[in-house]
Amino acid sequence: MFLEDLTGGWMTRNAKHRSTERRILLVGTEQPSTSVLAHWSLSRGLVPRIHRSSRRAARDALDSRPCAVVIIGSGLDVPAASLCRELVREGVRAPIVIVGGPSDSIQSAFDAGAQDFVTSVLHFDQLFTRIGAWTRRETEPARTLSAGPLVLDCAKRTLAVGSARLRLTPAESDLLAYLIEADGRVVSERELATSVLRARRVSSRSRVEFHLSNLRKKLGTMRPMLETVRGEGYRILAAAPRRRKKR
Repeated sequence: MFLEDLTGGWMTRNAKHRSTERRILLVGTEQPSTSVLAHWSLSRGLVPRIHRSSRRAARDALDSRPCAVVIIGSGLDVPAASLCRELVREGVRAPIVIVGGPSDSIQSAFDAGAQDFVTSVLHFDQLFTRIGAWTRRETEPARTLSAGPLVLDCAKRTLAVGSARLRLTPAESDLLAYLIEADGRVVSERELATSVLRARRVSSRSRVEFHLSNLRKKLGTMRPMLETVRGEGYRILAAAPRRRKKR
């Protein structure tokens, strides 16, 4: 009965507060897993909604503006990475966490634009920690950071580069904010992985490289401002270095 209350409608205790409630979208067909996640969400003050259909989930994610989306890949009608890619392409800005199914991999998840990946629903402790971290960031107060011509709106997750306005993913925005606040200091991949992405495994450092590579592409002519210091890490320069003139 609990799941039936959540499927197809947002569960809320008071209709008056629907405009201010924090919603989380759960996509999956595994009833025990979605039920546990729904109960956990309610205990954290989040309003969950469960979708078993990827098509309905995609529409709902655009209309309802959840603070996080969790995709449970096992048993879903499409690969989790495919649904994630569709959500990102359609403009969903909420952090997307994928719980991998048999056909999912960490590489495919991050290539699709997911902010986090858990290999199994059995790792609920890891999953709860990561979802909690992403949803907390969605409620942080508005702030703006700048470095030379780059102006980052942390709340809207947009980056102004001159007259251009770029939309960043949550991971790209958080990594850029951390590097700007480092004020020119070289930050190691390990520090970025643990402090920004909340990743503990050494292999998770590849996620840092992946997100920063995508960020560098978005910077266009300003990409030299995101400098890689070989063997040490990354830093943001106050201005793009001048190119040396060929003699």
